[in-house]
Amino acid sequence: MYRVRLVKDLFERKSEMEEKARRGDKTDIKELKLLNKAIDKLKYDFKSGQILQKKAYPSAYKEYSKKYASEITIDKLWVLKISSDWRVIYTVVGNEVDIISFILDSMNHKKYDRKFNF
Repeated sequence: MYRVRLVKDLFERKSEMEEKARRGDKTDIKELKLLNKAIDKLKYDFKSGQILQKKAYPSAYKEYSKKYASEITIDKLWVLKISSDWRVIYTVVGNEVDIISFILDSMNHKKYDRKFNF
């Protein structure tokens, strides 16, 4: 089993969604379930997604590298299709003994298409 972490802002967003759900607010329940599904999937297979080639998506690499420079070093970006309309962007760090998937972003397919120019 592998470790999965969320970057700080996504962790905070997830915590807010969980708190809303505890209070009975179902506004973000779909996103919360999909994010939890991604976490579970990456715990068992950090290679479940596809690598986004740096040459094809230099602006995404630049954006995520700059945004999370204080938290992690991003060598490769991966995309994990959670459902037909939801994607998670993550990176993998570590070595043979300790591999950690860091989830950087969680978004619907429309936002994903805009961000990656599909």
